[in-house]
Amino acid sequence: MIGNCIVFRASTTKTKKTREVKILHKLAQIMNEVGLPDKGYLFPNSTGCRMSRQAADKALRQACDYIGLKGVSTHSFRRTGITKLHDAGVPLRTLQNRTGHASLANLALYVEVNQADVDAAGELL
Repeated sequence: MIGNCIVFRASTTKTKKTREVKILHKLAQIMNEVGLPDKGYLFPNSTGCRMSRQAADKALRQACDYIGLKGVSTHSFRRTGITKLHDAGVPLRTLQNRTGHASLANLALYVEVNQADVDAAGELL
């Protein structure tokens, strides 16, 4: 983290480009309330270095299993977040920019479609 942004280094992204994602005000408030630092790693490993994506996912799964939430992963949060923003009417190009997807085709794989929307679309014909 640097200031009000989470920085994803090029070496850790699929596109091999460094990305900065602004921390939302509500999240910044929560981080401040629980005493998280405003710089450095948000989730450091036991030696204080960067936690791998796999280790973060494993830790999340274990915590969710402990409280009885099954099937949760870092990826499921990403998919759900993208779907909710899409359902709220956020334009696809805005979602693409926010999520860092290289193409709309890649982004589209994350947008879940529910049967009610499919049925409603059919009624428009």
